[in-house]
Amino acid sequence: DLCEYQCNGAMAGAKKYKKAPIMIANDVAAKLADSQVFEKVDAVAPGFLNFTLSREFVGNYVKEMRTFDKFGLEEAQTPLEMVIDYGGPNVAKPLHVGHLRS
Repeated sequence: DLCEYQCNGAMAGAKKYKKAPIMIANDVAAKLADSQVFEKVDAVAPGFLNFTLSREFVGNYVKEMRTFDKFGLEEAQTPLEMVIDYGGPNVAKPLHVGHLRS
């Protein structure tokens, strides 16, 4: 209810930039105040950023996604092939490293 997204990056940046986290969060919130992407950006002690997306941005994004066959997901340039191996240990015996072999 307070926000849709939250970021604690200001706390991580406090040591690097030698500033209090709330000061960094306030600076970021001020820079994003005029953004059309966010309806609201709040800096909250001790240094969290709370974001609420604008309805107009979300609506336009969904309309744009609708035009793509895969709903906004891009096709991979070189698709990866993955092999997933499921172990089948005997549930009546203790699990050990031998159960991990293929």
